[in-house]
Amino acid sequence: MQQTNPQHGIIEFFDQECSAVIIAREAIYKVTNDNSIDAIRWCDKILVELLTRYADYRTNEVSSFKLSNFLQLFPQFMYHLRRSNFIQVFNSSPDESSFYRHVFNSEDTLNSLTMIQPSLTSFEIDNEPQVVLLDSLSIKPTRILLLDTFFHLLIFHGSQIAEWKRLGYQDMEEYEYLKEFFEKPRLEAAEILVDRFPLPRFIDTEEGGSQARFLYSKLNPTTSYKNNDIQSALAGAAVGDGAVVLTDDVSFQDFLNYVASLVVKP
Repeated sequence: MQQTNPQHGIIEFFDQECSAVIIAREAIYKVTNDNSIDAIRWCDKILVELLTRYADYRTNEVSSFKLSNFLQLFPQFMYHLRRSNFIQVFNSSPDESSFYRHVFNSEDTLNSLTMIQPSLTSFEIDNEPQVVLLDSLSIKPTRILLLDTFFHLLIFHGSQIAEWKRLGYQDMEEYEYLKEFFEKPRLEAAEILVDRFPLPRFIDTEEGGSQARFLYSKLNPTTSYKNNDIQSALAGAAVGDGAVVLTDDVSFQDFLNYVASLVVKP
């Protein structure tokens, strides 16, 4: 049986960004009064109920599940919210958790969304800077990435870029264009730092660096050791198919597939 949206006109006015922030603030309240598990279950319930009512699908057919443009981003926000420091307290002190939550509840929708789903900008020699997916596939040897989590500004150099820097190519006259290229993400980060309060922590790292963990922890782990055996994953990363993320978190696609399986149940 084909499930269609009986109130299609309503969903056209659904504000995905604002709704995600409102749900996040309610989830933070639940975390502080109950626990993280209850908050995550509550977020999942909200997502499943919304998609059950407004997604297009046929009963018992996951392959028929489809989201309209008015719902396309909302599952991503919920996925990243579940993994955020606002709900997950592991590896954060009570003071840190309280600080993150206080700032989140004090900011506007745009800044709050950046905290939920950080922005990732790619810099390549032959291309203009562009926003890329917050995904492990976005890591490439010849890319510099700028991550903005609101609380952190991180510049990440791909393996090839990092090697060029170590060899000092940017200081050679024949490679002067590299010096200008390496400065681009720093200039963009500086523009953000001027107006940002509280002042974010600035991190400059590279693939394999210890502080690269701040980037990896935010990425959707499309390429992780769980997808294949670790040797195959490392081989894929070596040829530029993304970086291996050592995490037990499921990828966004697996998360969405599971949500879809719940939505299509009669």
